[in-house]
Amino acid sequence: MLALAAGMAAGMAAAQEPQKPWEPVAVRVVRFEKLGGGVERPTGEPVVREMQPMPERLYAVKDGVYRSALSRIALRVPRIGEEKLVDVREAIAIIRADGTPSTTQIMFDPGGTLAVSASTDPLSAVVVTRLRDDRPKDAERVLAGIDGGEVQRANLSARGVGYHRVQTQMGPGLARVIRNRVRTLRFPYDIGLLNDSGTVTYGVTAFVVVGRDSMVEFSQLFPCGQRSDGDCRVAALKAHEAFINGVTGFTDYAAVGYKPASSAH
Repeated sequence: MLALAAGMAAGMAAAQEPQKPWEPVAVRVVRFEKLGGGVERPTGEPVVREMQPMPERLYAVKDGVYRSALSRIALRVPRIGEEKLVDVREAIAIIRADGTPSTTQIMFDPGGTLAVSASTDPLSAVVVTRLRDDRPKDAERVLAGIDGGEVQRANLSARGVGYHRVQTQMGPGLARVIRNRVRTLRFPYDIGLLNDSGTVTYGVTAFVVVGRDSMVEFSQLFPCGQRSDGDCRVAALKAHEAFINGVTGFTDYAAVGYKPASSAH
């Protein structure tokens, strides 16, 4: 949906290395999703996906690191379980009036399938939002508005959703932990729950304010398998920490500068 300014890859800064050996996950295929209907913002219309080959100029995969020129981020391909391969889908969820991207997303799918309602399969999502110039950009006020603000978060907390502040290698963030979260057509933007007395999954998310003009959401759905509730929560948090720590570079929007265009091709 857009042409990219040259030289984006050179602007990515290095991040810290993980503290223990890391085995890369291979990427099987990379696709671009042309989205329609209510994706990031519900419109009442059905969510429509048109799968296209991802233009090679918009991404690179090397030594287990996925670099996205579209989302301005480079990170190690996340691992949730024992998967050796993942499919990658990138998309633009929101475009501004001038044709430039406001919100982009990357899905890392070990199953290689589109998200479906009530699915408990593993999934990792990165959502990059370009903060608006007419709204707060400082971390304190941006994070205060997550999930509808303090009152709405209190309501969600009463239903078992956990929140806590985190300090990541990329910047300050707000973490959210949800027992028995499921994949939906609008994952990770909406919260679908599994009606089960046992613990089947944990959904872990961190919203992180990065640089001068961006917020990055890292969301994962972690299947518990045979783990107990406590063991699953610990394993999910550990996998999610590795997910964020796998970021090796990020570039502010101001340093990239997209040119409006009608197609990613």
